[in-house]
Amino acid sequence: MRFFVIYQLLVFGFIVSHVESSCTVEDFVDMGLMERFVQSEYVVYGRTIGHTARKVITTDKSYYAIDASFEVHCVFKKGDGIINSEITILDLSPRDECSGTPVTKLLRVGDLTIVALKDEEDGKFSLDEILPLTTAAVRATKAYFFSLARICDLQAWEAPAGATINQCPVCGISDFDPEVAGMNVTVDRMSVCLSTGSYIVSDMASACDIYTEYSLGDITSKTCVPADYNGACALLSYRTASPKCDCSNKKYPKVNVGAGEMVIPNMILLLTMLGLSI
Repeated sequence: MRFFVIYQLLVFGFIVSHVESSCTVEDFVDMGLMERFVQSEYVVYGRTIGHTARKVITTDKSYYAIDASFEVHCVFKKGDGIINSEITILDLSPRDECSGTPVTKLLRVGDLTIVALKDEEDGKFSLDEILPLTTAAVRATKAYFFSLARICDLQAWEAPAGATINQCPVCGISDFDPEVAGMNVTVDRMSVCLSTGSYIVSDMASACDIYTEYSLGDITSKTCVPADYNGACALLSYRTASPKCDCSNKKYPKVNVGAGEMVIPNMILLLTMLGLSI
């Protein structure tokens, strides 16, 4: 019986990792990352420190959802709720095909990420993608920090509630994490706006992906964002949209769990929940 259950789980893992997309999207607006971020409830920076499985029971089925435990280092935009130093991001898996966030590349245990979030029940959060097929998260690289520091609606830059230290990479407070400092600052296929002072970006259709007063080459040598970052900013006249995305399938992302890549929830976790051992 035990081996039969293991076999079923392995077959299940193969099937869900090969789900085909069947999405249709209407009224899509091609927004850049910063334009989406300013419309999000929260934008934070931090590290994924764990994954947990949660059983979900609906009227017609039950399944396991995977949530992330996320250690918040800095809050760039804050909504009406409280961002604690450790939060739960719900529903990394399964996700419907309308989702564009590559959770298996950006929200693995140990990953440093800048992520947009929205409120859920009981003080928890979920990914705030704003538009279907777009990402709510990016790898924490210097170019993104310097761009966030230039956007009027993203200049909160404060420690989360309950934090014992402030890890916002602002000069005089904290330097970039060594992992951030070691990453390539070049952002492929993205346009960069170089400017100083405050200004309004009214034509978002031709807006830039990165806003900064420094070249990407200069950013390489920086160990932190200057303390006067909020002395000027770019005000984005962002567009709003209500696209319709219809997907009939769920996708079950895979994550690296050490020994290899496995479908979430991983087999060992499932077997533990079933009271089995391997």
